[in-house]
Amino acid sequence: MKTFLYSHLVCYEDTDAGGVVYHSKYLNFAERARMSFLHENGIICKEMAQGEKPCGFMIKHCEIDYRRPALLEDELIVETHLLELRGAGFDCLQTVKRGEETLVEMKLQVVCVTPSGKPIRIPENIRTKLAEIS
Repeated sequence: MKTFLYSHLVCYEDTDAGGVVYHSKYLNFAERARMSFLHENGIICKEMAQGEKPCGFMIKHCEIDYRRPALLEDELIVETHLLELRGAGFDCLQTVKRGEETLVEMKLQVVCVTPSGKPIRIPENIRTKLAEIS
């Protein structure tokens, strides 16, 4: 299983008045990491949306385990692992770390959808790229 790493420096906009990362911001960090993960592996979301059969990825389900808080100016790494590739989607694990310390762990189900939100099978060219990652 390949691991994709995405770094993020915690900014003021990420924190509450006490300098602690606000809980919903971890979803933003994970989204940026997934987008970079796809892009780095040749899966360009803009091309998917504008292709012959337009489609995109959407989160169907997310489980989050908050273990420790991140703080202002912490240097975080979001690790992304593709766990399972299925017909219309894939499962991934995203872990937010500060050094070796795990702060947040997210398990996600990602599904491929049409512009109207209907689930569809992942296009074969995208499936091939995802299969190479797993």
